[in-house]
Amino acid sequence: LYKEGVDFLHTNKIIEAIHSFEKSLYIRKTLLGENHYKVALVYTELSRAYLLNECLSKSEEYLQQARTIYLFSFGERHKDVAINSLDFGHLCQAQGKLEAAEKHFLSGLKTFREIDKLAHKDLIQTAYQSLSVIYKEQRKYDKAVECLNNSLELLMDQDIKNFMKIGTHFMHIGLIFAIKNEFKQAEFNF
Repeated sequence: LYKEGVDFLHTNKIIEAIHSFEKSLYIRKTLLGENHYKVALVYTELSRAYLLNECLSKSEEYLQQARTIYLFSFGERHKDVAINSLDFGHLCQAQGKLEAAEKHFLSGLKTFREIDKLAHKDLIQTAYQSLSVIYKEQRKYDKAVECLNNSLELLMDQDIKNFMKIGTHFMHIGLIFAIKNEFKQAEFNF
């Protein structure tokens, strides 16, 4: 049921995903106990589904339950705790709480760097990209460009399949320079 829910979520069948995750949650809690990390995985996916469904309070509730279990199971310095911080960042961004979103993204980024920078390049790249959006919304353009450049560097280290993302990053950097009236830099990035 869990995998079915993930598949539904990836195909944007949010209601079906929620139903699958709720059934999976019941089964896992019954078999494994309320504080098992596999229960937290279901809470995480339920949170993402509710975020996509724009039920922000429900998303936050499940995200907090997942965080409690992850911290109990693994402590602060763990991949799942860092991913949870990124998820909280996205939730706060959807709620319009940009400072809180920034704090969560920075927390996740710090944890990824501490535990194993090389193993989590894709997640670090995502954190930088998310931070760039927050900084752009906050009109902290220099920080936004710095995060985009860091994200871009990580993308370019990966294989060629990222060429669309790389092009998009250059476009966003160009747009930020255009907003700052630095047209030569903007033109260079377009």
